[in-house]
Amino acid sequence: MNMLKKLILILLAILPLSALAHSPIANLMPNDGAILTEAPKEISIEFVNPAMFTKFEITNTAKNNEKIELSKEFLMVLSDKHSIKLPKLNSGKYTTVWRAMASDGHVIKGKFAFEVN
Repeated sequence: MNMLKKLILILLAILPLSALAHSPIANLMPNDGAILTEAPKEISIEFVNPAMFTKFEITNTAKNNEKIELSKEFLMVLSDKHSIKLPKLNSGKYTTVWRAMASDGHVIKGKFAFEVN
């Protein structure tokens, strides 16, 4: 087998392992795109592997992206399950943008939205 084929086989064997090292979301509540009749009291996020939030912002897009003030107590806490307490939310569309560091040191980020009627 020539050297190029060996290199390709090695890369193909390694790439799936590196993808497993990151920590995608296993469970999210409220779900992305959810339309709720009651405002949630918290956001629950469960990662496949432990991670710590370094940034978590929520805005009301129906009110010119008004930023919702959150407690910072959940930031920099390494866990696979996180609960972010929310203040009383009014009706509106909310967008959440977050960044976290997985236990393997990789930065992961995402966003999701939900609506309260």
